Amino acid sequence: MSRYEPGLHKPVPMGARVRIPPHYVGKVATGTVIGIEALHVVFSYIILLDEPHPTEYGEIRALSIVGSELDSEDGSTNWRLTEEVLLK
Repeated sequence: MSRYEPGLHKPVPMGARVRIPPHYVGKVATGTVIGIEALHVVFSYIILLDEPHPTEYGEIRALSIVGSELDSEDGSTNWRLTEEVLLK
C-alpha cells in the first residue's frame, strides 16, 4: 500500500491538538485532528471542536480545514513548508 503525503505542507498527525483560525468560527478555537477529508497537494483534515459552534443551521461540532492553516494548540508548531523546501 502506498503512502500519500501532501505536497504543499507537512502531514498533520492524527490526534494532534490544533488551533482553528478565527475566520472559521469567528474566534480562535481549539480541537483535535480526527481524520483526513481530502487528499491532494494540500490535505484537508477533519477537526473535532472542543466546544460546539452555534450557527443558524444548528451546532457545528467538526470542521474540515486545510493543513497549511493549522497550528498546534500552544502555537509552537505548524505544518507549513519552509521557503527552502518549496524552492527545491
